[in-house]
Amino acid sequence: MSNAFEVTPDDVRNVAHRMGIKISGDDQCREIFNALTHVLIECAALKAGNTLGDQTDAAYNEIERQIKELKTSFPGLIPEGHKKFTVHVCRTGYSHHEFLIDDANTKEEAEKKALEKAGNHSFSENDADYYIQNTQEITPQ
Repeated sequence: MSNAFEVTPDDVRNVAHRMGIKISGDDQCREIFNALTHVLIECAALKAGNTLGDQTDAAYNEIERQIKELKTSFPGLIPEGHKKFTVHVCRTGYSHHEFLIDDANTKEEAEKKALEKAGNHSFSENDADYYIQNTQEITPQ
């Protein structure tokens, strides 16, 4: 098998965290790691593409699938009733700056020039709003 992606106990811990599972320690993590079918994880990673990000995402999805199948071997590992959701959060930042426009003939021309200057100005945020744009439950396949 290729060395493009090699599963480690840290990957198990990361996926468990992402699933909301608390692993009781290094021994349990190693036990779950040893119960996984590593070749399936590596194959999933290789099929995903050439970037490390794509490979990691695919490998983590396969690890998650296998952990769900291990539920009977590790009672209490996956809390009952937990569901998975994707939640799209939008962050809107606000920053303000006052531009001096000294070469305009009208208010509209001054505003247009200020907007042109704003495109080249480096703003630092001092306020932000967050809101949920969309939430969907992920159903097992």
